[in-house]
Amino acid sequence: MKHQTAALNPTPGKTLKSHLRFTLPLILSVLVISSCKNKQKEGFTVTGKIPEIAGKMILLKELDPKETIRLDSVKAGSSGEFTLQEKTGEAGFYLLQFPDHRDIVLCMEKGESLEFEGIMRDFPANMNMTGSPETILLRTFYAQSLNNKKKVDALKESLRAAEGTPGFYKLSQSADSAYRKIAETQKALEKEFIDKHTESLACLLVLNFALSGAPVLTMDEDLDYYKKLTALSARYPTNKHVIFHQKRITVFLDKKFNPKF
Repeated sequence: MKHQTAALNPTPGKTLKSHLRFTLPLILSVLVISSCKNKQKEGFTVTGKIPEIAGKMILLKELDPKETIRLDSVKAGSSGEFTLQEKTGEAGFYLLQFPDHRDIVLCMEKGESLEFEGIMRDFPANMNMTGSPETILLRTFYAQSLNNKKKVDALKESLRAAEGTPGFYKLSQSADSAYRKIAETQKALEKEFIDKHTESLACLLVLNFALSGAPVLTMDEDLDYYKKLTALSARYPTNKHVIFHQKRITVFLDKKFNPKF
């Protein structure tokens, strides 16, 4: 018993100083690791490897409710690898812009990561992407919407080409009818997305998706879908995008039912 007690006690003369010399570096390293982990949880990370962008700049911007804010930039490495980290305390929308000005919308939450790998020819629909579930949801929606957008662009181009010709009026009537059909298809796609993913912040971007410069879902015709997304406040009570969405509805209803002459 005495032998065990002697073994557990520090050597006389080296007690406190020796103990501190060993434990302080250990404590400090634990604190540093803990701090790094906390910072990672507060923000998000985007990494990728795309050979064609080697040595070129990638930009990260925030899509604020009222403006686009440039946050960070990084030069891709010799193999096209890059890493962007953003310290954020809440979920939000971001724009990752590549050197040829193609971009992708991100919906990121704190602690999330997103990884890209592929070639620019496959960007964005067929590029390998893992992580951030809501960003991947958005990519699927935008890929499905791309066909409708191309149809609208083709209609615009045909009208521009026919401008000033005898058949322009008849063509414009036909184009209007075609556009309405495309818009109805897009509207159905957006409603289906919102119905399936009502708790997703990404729905706010889907709700405001525009064809030919105007949102497909409007408060005049689709107010129930705008109201449906006020439920996001339960999950995101302090989120600026959710608060802005609620204010827009309040202003709309106030103007509609309390007009000022």
